[in-house]
Amino acid sequence: MGFTMVNTTTYYKTYILSTGIYECLVICLSYESVFVYLEAMQNELQSKGLLDGDILIDQLMITGNNKNRFLSLHMLDGIIDLTSARNVNVEQLYHQLTSSELRENAPLLKNSVLSSKQISMILGGCVV
Repeated sequence: MGFTMVNTTTYYKTYILSTGIYECLVICLSYESVFVYLEAMQNELQSKGLLDGDILIDQLMITGNNKNRFLSLHMLDGIIDLTSARNVNVEQLYHQLTSSELRENAPLLKNSVLSSKQISMILGGCVV
């Protein structure tokens, strides 16, 4: 699966995916609710030409590593449809992308809901 990193903000990082069922992966880099930056994220995706498709949001920093971690949303005509939101189980690749991103941005981990064990695992190269 190929991907291209699009933007870095203090809240999230977006990867446009070239294969798979999702058009992009958004990794939350803050403890802030995704609703804080949903409009900015939507505008960014529109500006990159993503107007239709499914978006995967990894909320590990917000929810922890549980069943609510991955959120799928559908975008239609450049607008994210909040009524399409559903929690999903995903392939290991998405876990790997997030763990790698967080390892590269280790200072962000201190402001998450992750346990010290989970933080140590990420920093040690494990996939969470």
